[in-house]
Amino acid sequence: MLLARMAEAVYWAGRYLERAECTARIVQVHTDTHVDLSVGEDVGWEPLLTIVGVDSEFAEKYAPISGSGKLVATEEDVIEFLLLGKDNPSSILSAIASARENLRTARPVVPREAWEACNNLWLVSSDHIHEASTREGRVQWLRRVIAGCQQINGILLGTMSRDEAMSFLSIGQNLERADLTTRVLDVRSESLHPKRGEIPTTWSTGWPCSAPWPPTSRSGAPCRPAPREVPLCASSSKTTGSHVP
Repeated sequence: MLLARMAEAVYWAGRYLERAECTARIVQVHTDTHVDLSVGEDVGWEPLLTIVGVDSEFAEKYAPISGSGKLVATEEDVIEFLLLGKDNPSSILSAIASARENLRTARPVVPREAWEACNNLWLVSSDHIHEASTREGRVQWLRRVIAGCQQINGILLGTMSRDEAMSFLSIGQNLERADLTTRVLDVRSESLHPKRGEIPTTWSTGWPCSAPWPPTSRSGAPCRPAPREVPLCASSSKTTGSHVP
């Protein structure tokens, strides 16, 4: 019998790991988009805040001191808030720290190697956070986060028993995937019809955030369900949840 405390810990560990990886992918793709633009063009950094769902928290922290004037979401402020913002529980560093704490709590039901890998990821990410100050260094930092999350998921998938703990972990991951994927689609669908003077954004800038881009883009290849497709995540959560006592 899985204790409620253990079930809650593995559930949130799955969600926070997925949140860290997906947010890293979103920031990386948006950064790559800016690199490909012509000099002087900018698609803005506000969409990232809307996708992650922290636009109101960002506005509260970076509001003009005088209380007047329009809030401008600069690249430096958005990156700081999304990558290492201590006041932002959805920042990448905060998500890794929360996943680390939940895996520590759930050590009786998860492999020790998973917590050690998450702890190492948190230490390395914290020690090299200064790299995010430049776009080139930011890409390397984000790639390290993505690779670290994938390593942890690989350890969990390859060593955990297929029991209730694994079910709660899978449910947490799938719900977080579905949530962030729908946010990306919601924000990007609006950018397909820009206002006068704005730069249009294509689906190619948002689709790689969900990581099925290479297999689905092969010419002549049949369309297969991607790991982060919303219907697949929802059905997987429903199926997994039906087997939990």
